[in-house]
Amino acid sequence: MTQRECEEAAAQVCGQGIPSIEAGRPVPETFAVGDVVWLKSGGPPMTVVEADSMIFTAQFLANGEVDTWEWPPACLTHAKPEEGK
Repeated sequence: MTQRECEEAAAQVCGQGIPSIEAGRPVPETFAVGDVVWLKSGGPPMTVVEADSMIFTAQFLANGEVDTWEWPPACLTHAKPEEGK
């Protein structure tokens, strides 16, 4: 099965395509409600409370209070960034 055939089959089953790996671009991470994520630049752990393919809403503790922000997926990661990098 070619990559194109695989993408078409996924679109039929899932109602959407799968990320393309063409042109050497990395496949973006995906996030779901309940996932614990971090900003790639660091910061506190956050919990995804709303998710779509373009913007993810995450809650986190800031100065002892719950704060909520929206982030594009390119800013988020499942892996805790190493401190000092």
